Amino acid sequence: LTGLLADLVTEKERALADLREVQRNARLGKWSLTNRNKMSGSGEIWEILGISGERQSIDLVSFARLFEPRDADRLTRDLSRKKPFRLNLALKDGGKGARTILFDATPNRDSAESMNVWSGFLQDITESVAKERQLQAAQRLESIGKLTGGAAHDFNNLLAIILGNLELLKETTKDAEQLEFIKSGIDATKRGSELRRNMLSFARRATLEPVKVDLNNTVRNMKNWLARTIPATIEVETSLLAGLWTVEIDPALAENAILNLVLNARDAMNAGGKLTIETANLRIDDEYIRSREEELEPGRYVMLAISDTGTGIRSDLIDSVFEPFFSTKPVGEGAGMGLPMVQGFMKQSGGTVRVYSEPEVGTTVKLYFKAVEAGDEAGIVSSTDDDWSPVDGEGAKILLVEGEEGVLNALRKTIEGAGYQVQATQSGDAAYKIFIDDPVFDLVITDIVMPGDFQGTTLAREIRRRHPQVPFVFLSGYANEATVHGNGLRSTDIRLMKPVSRKDLLKSIETLLRNP
Repeated sequence: LTGLLADLVTEKERALADLREVQRNARLGKWSLTNRNKMSGSGEIWEILGISGERQSIDLVSFARLFEPRDADRLTRDLSRKKPFRLNLALKDGGKGARTILFDATPNRDSAESMNVWSGFLQDITESVAKERQLQAAQRLESIGKLTGGAAHDFNNLLAIILGNLELLKETTKDAEQLEFIKSGIDATKRGSELRRNMLSFARRATLEPVKVDLNNTVRNMKNWLARTIPATIEVETSLLAGLWTVEIDPALAENAILNLVLNARDAMNAGGKLTIETANLRIDDEYIRSREEELEPGRYVMLAISDTGTGIRSDLIDSVFEPFFSTKPVGEGAGMGLPMVQGFMKQSGGTVRVYSEPEVGTTVKLYFKAVEAGDEAGIVSSTDDDWSPVDGEGAKILLVEGEEGVLNALRKTIEGAGYQVQATQSGDAAYKIFIDDPVFDLVITDIVMPGDFQGTTLAREIRRRHPQVPFVFLSGYANEATVHGNGLRSTDIRLMKPVSRKDLLKSIETLLRNP
């Protein structure tokens, strides 16, 4: 009998040990509240709450103070109601990172005969809350991506018609007042296109054209013209690391991201201040990624940080700054797409962005760009050609294919106005027949999505089976049309997103005709 009792005791101790292990792994603990407002609990409670040392109990007031003030008030209020409840409570940071605690409470029906008037459990659910937020963010991202991508084609065609006709008008009038009206219309069209690009960037569906870039050169080149957008009351300082690693990114979207952050910093310093842009090399390991729940690959990164001494952002708003159309600026002073665009661009480029801010102290935004592998840093882009002007087309013959009549007419008149011969059609099927019947065209410009069996990529593939040297310019109205592999596109082809400016269109034609 003694041996049997000993075995039972041992088994009970083993079961209790297993239970404690399960509770530790689940970050779960039991608690009770006495009629003297004393909280007591299992050992896991104190570990979860970050209270060191051996402890048996804590008074209710001190327990409530462990949480953010708003949640502490909710906790004491619900305890006074004597009804079961469950709350998610924000544990005060204390330098260990924000934690979310599930607090489950049940009143004791026999409280008149017992010291314990409440009992329940609490659990650290920080990780599950973070995963739920990530899921919700992914679902929102997917919804916005589908909406933006689906609307992009029609929206871009409308903008293309407006921009094309305005630029044609600009070439035919000398009246200063009319030119001013036309300029305003062109600027508004470009802003509409920029908003569409920002939404695509947020949804991570932008068409990227990455090249190897030295971010120090990008900052230096931008600083020369950024001075025109920053008042004299703001001091600008750069701290650029010598020997900065090379990154492979879309330079235009990178400049746009930096510009957005600089303008945000400027707007936060109405009374003046200091703007600092700095770069650094760093290595990100698995531990860093896990601690910040980042979707990153470990490895070498280049950090570009933009800091200001402005008004800062409240801690309760930090998590919202990457939401589309959220803005801390007054109504009419921001669309709320700047930071979402930056985040989307960085994620799509294989990097990430972090925001650090303190009210009345300032804000720092850090961009982390994936560095190229060591030894693979040739061909770095440091500047762009802004001095180009169109040359006479000298009679070169171009086949133009565009499914939208309004876009087709605007493009045709623009190209003919530069001296080229143009034959235009609205379908890939008709274009294929025209080219095969009389293959005298020096270049084909085609939309990608069109009515009929022949899409732009199909048209290119079929024409090149008989005439492999024909150069193509592809016009894209969707975000991801031009990025499908195996679709007939070559690295030498030029892809343009609608609406296409006169300069970009004619420059593309000239480039391919000079270097077919």
